[in-house]
Amino acid sequence: MQTADKGDILGKRPLLLFQALTRVIIASAVVFQARALPLPPNVTFILQGFILSWASIALIGLFLDLPKSLPEFVAVLLLDWLFAGCTLLLGEPVAGFLLLLFSEVGLRSIGWRWRPTATVAVAALLLVCAGAAQHYWQMNWMDLQVLPSDIPLWAAALILYSVTQQMSARREASLERLSGDIWIDPILASGQPFSSDFTKWIEQLARLFGEKRSLCLLVLAQKGGTVRTFSNLPTERFHTELVQALADPRDHWPEQLQVMRDREAGRGQSDSDQSLRQLHVLSLLDHRIMMARHFRLGHRNGLLLIAHDQPNDAILTQEAIKIDQALDDVTARIDRTMEMRRAFLTEAREVARRDLHDGVLQSLAALRMRLLTIIQSENLTPAANAEIRTTADIIALEQARLRSLLDETVDADQPVNLVEALRLCVKTAALQWEIEVEFVSDETAVPMHRESAGNVEYLVREVVANASRHSGSKHLRCSLALRDDNLIISLMDLSATPMAPLGDINDGPLSSQSLRQRLALVNGRAYSEGLQTGTLLAVAIPLVYDEADL
Repeated sequence: MQTADKGDILGKRPLLLFQALTRVIIASAVVFQARALPLPPNVTFILQGFILSWASIALIGLFLDLPKSLPEFVAVLLLDWLFAGCTLLLGEPVAGFLLLLFSEVGLRSIGWRWRPTATVAVAALLLVCAGAAQHYWQMNWMDLQVLPSDIPLWAAALILYSVTQQMSARREASLERLSGDIWIDPILASGQPFSSDFTKWIEQLARLFGEKRSLCLLVLAQKGGTVRTFSNLPTERFHTELVQALADPRDHWPEQLQVMRDREAGRGQSDSDQSLRQLHVLSLLDHRIMMARHFRLGHRNGLLLIAHDQPNDAILTQEAIKIDQALDDVTARIDRTMEMRRAFLTEAREVARRDLHDGVLQSLAALRMRLLTIIQSENLTPAANAEIRTTADIIALEQARLRSLLDETVDADQPVNLVEALRLCVKTAALQWEIEVEFVSDETAVPMHRESAGNVEYLVREVVANASRHSGSKHLRCSLALRDDNLIISLMDLSATPMAPLGDINDGPLSSQSLRQRLALVNGRAYSEGLQTGTLLAVAIPLVYDEADL
């Protein structure tokens, strides 16, 4: 597994720390080594004084956490270029170009697009200036004596630059790895084509800021639905507050990644911190920097939170822009992929609909006709006659369900009454398993999207089947109720001797793959603990509404 640079050393950026050390090395080589140069003494004194002063000031500024803002970074770059030009005039061309190489890394603070171009332009400008100075002062750099101390100084500067360049390149590559098609498969699992899992993406993001020294948290929420969290740290303690804070995140959070809190700068009581006041647990984190942004993924609202201890400067601003672009790229690719999958499933359903109509439905009709014909026989006992008639009724119910499914005139977006659908579903299941099932509902009507209602029906049929097969139940009551924006479906055993609960969803008879898939399709959860005596199982399904309907 590749790990990115953690981005700071003792709270300082490596490129700024090593750049400061390189200035000191160059200043010592230029100022404290005597060279025979055809320059007026006053000019030499001024140039050496500037080099020594700037190296000292820049080193002090580093420990004062400077530069931070974009103008400060630009000023540092300009003074470094002047510093490099002065070293050229004082007979240290190698040292001057070494510092110039560092400016290519520093240019990250003013943007990524123009960094190589600006570096080449400045290098060309310094060459022209050096040639003009050589001609004006009648200098010949080829005749300059290379002192024995030059080699270790240049080697130390080259090593510092090489290490810094590798760390910078590794960090930039890590930012680039946050986008692209490589994230479609890890985020959109093949078994759950419309369920998003950002765990791997968040882990990659956390490596930028130090996995153990930062908190990267991505939250997805849909109005009236569940809240899913993905983090490099356990998030159980954040869940309750996140549900409250993300009721409508667009009212509180920025649309682009930005710093919401900077402890060292004294921020935390400004308007930008109003959102964090809703997340008291996150506000108490020790990290000095808190960054956040809101985004959209389909009909879901999302929130990205990053808490870390790296310097809040212009370089961090540019990295936030890259993270923004990566998140936008990933979410756009996921949206397109999900639309393609929906289109594919729609076409597959049409093919299946035609096949069911021309095959299964016709076979069921023929089978029912044969059963009804057999009933007319006088050789059947009353018990056999009743069994056959019950089987024919089951087939009739399934025919009705299939006709409803295959009816092309039905508007797929038109909601159905879940109460009536489940009443018919329970009746069918009772006939199939030869048990008695009562159906009660606190609501007379619960409108639900047709496809979601179908998934709930199949889920109830699976639960009733498991109760009959694994618990031996003969008399059940299926109850439907609404509690806190959740649809609660509970199954109670009314037998003379109630059986034990069905068990946890991950163990026992409820561990069937089909039931897991049905629960995942409706974002539901099944539980059997904390229920009243005789209740085998309860299923909680969040009622999710599209924002256009609210």
